[in-house]
Amino acid sequence: IIFFMLALGLVLAGNTKAEEPLKLISAVFKEMGAPKPGGKMTWKTVSITEAKQGSDVSYVMVYKNAGEQSVNNAVMTHSVPTEIEFISTSFVKTGGSQAMVEVSIDGGATYGNLSNLKVQQGADEPRRAQAKDVTNVRWKVQSPIHVGEEAFVSFRGRVKQPPKEEISSEKMKKEITQ
Repeated sequence: IIFFMLALGLVLAGNTKAEEPLKLISAVFKEMGAPKPGGKMTWKTVSITEAKQGSDVSYVMVYKNAGEQSVNNAVMTHSVPTEIEFISTSFVKTGGSQAMVEVSIDGGATYGNLSNLKVQQGADEPRRAQAKDVTNVRWKVQSPIHVGEEAFVSFRGRVKQPPKEEISSEKMKKEITQ
């Protein structure tokens, strides 16, 4: 069983200032499927504090501009915990903001579109990166986040192995800031 304590790295770039704060709420959810008549599945997310190997989980970060001015060039990053295999990412806007999503396969040193990233494996030719190689996710909000506007970003993953030790919030913060 894995114990999750969500941690989030938030980086604000561009002309953001203390008087233009983005308020952030974050959580981890376990995805649950239930059969519907006709053989289709209904999926819902339920808040979790633990998940078993093979469980799908969603990391969700809701942000809101609680400042007095629009925020430009906001960048949000999140590491993918080592116990989680990355599946996909999303950005949902409720106002006018749009985001470019990039991933990293090298602990956040470089970012790009997954289809353009290469993994070097010893002396062999580099191979195209796969979702399982993703170590970090970054959302670059390309349009202003207006006062009162809120939206959320998320990524999905699958629990691949139980941790060797309990994951503390301090350990997760260190993983994110490195």
